[in-house]
Amino acid sequence: MPNYYYKAVTSDGVEDEGEMTEVSSAAVIRRLQESGRIPILAEEVVSGRLTRKTFKLSPSKRGSQKPDITGFTRSLALLLASGTALDRALEIMLAVDENPASCKLIQEIQTAVRGGAALSSAMEEQGDTFSGFYVSMVRGGEISGTLSESLERMLEYLERSRALREKIVSALIYPSILLLVAGLSVVILLTLVVPQFRPIFEEMGAALPLATRLVLAVSDFFAGYWWLLLLLIAASGAAGVRFLSTQERRYQLDVLMLRLPLIGPLIRTHQTSMFSRSLGTLLQSGVPILQSLDIANSTLTNRAMASAVSDAAS
Repeated sequence: MPNYYYKAVTSDGVEDEGEMTEVSSAAVIRRLQESGRIPILAEEVVSGRLTRKTFKLSPSKRGSQKPDITGFTRSLALLLASGTALDRALEIMLAVDENPASCKLIQEIQTAVRGGAALSSAMEEQGDTFSGFYVSMVRGGEISGTLSESLERMLEYLERSRALREKIVSALIYPSILLLVAGLSVVILLTLVVPQFRPIFEEMGAALPLATRLVLAVSDFFAGYWWLLLLLIAASGAAGVRFLSTQERRYQLDVLMLRLPLIGPLIRTHQTSMFSRSLGTLLQSGVPILQSLDIANSTLTNRAMASAVSDAAS
């Protein structure tokens, strides 16, 4: 039988570590629990070296002000997969987590579960902490008896969504910086550099080309009426917000965004990826197709695409 390196916490709060020979990491976890210790880590040891992490809790960072839903999901999925009862799993997570916000969340869920509520209902009572998609995933796992598998799929969904979000943000950072630097450069040139050339042009006495006269006129406008430009920008923003105050106009804007070159295909790809991943995860967890379509549709931010999915579902 393989050897496993383990870490656990005793009932007195003292960290304990060592090696144990068992058939699997789940067996190691059970032995630790039977001895009154809270398992934190169990890794197989091969030739004196640790292999892949077969069991590891993911406590949230101490300084975080919000509950770490990804870490919560990972820890709960690992504990339930190892055969730990739900109440005991929540108790272990509460003991090892260092984030006050996460501890408060776990404690509230544990109280509701001990009061007879289902895990999905306890999560639903937490308001916006868990999305409707998350709650439906957990409820589907409870109904089908595959709660740990549903949490593992939810964890995979959360990690892939975060990776996609980070990829999009990183792809937009560089062009955003370029646009910002280019805009500032133009403003500096028009307000500081170009006015210094005006005396030279006046001394020449020759008629200036049209392009040069336009640049000087724009420079004069920036220098003398910069406040008017700021007012125009603010007024345009307010007009845009007012124009998009109705659902119909927002729908029209979303339709327009899908038709734009470059931007349209990017939006369609992102929205389709999010919808397909959500729908597939829900169906794998045993959620009915119509309910899955409705829940996955809520992940779409483009109203035109959401409307198309609603028409297909009806």
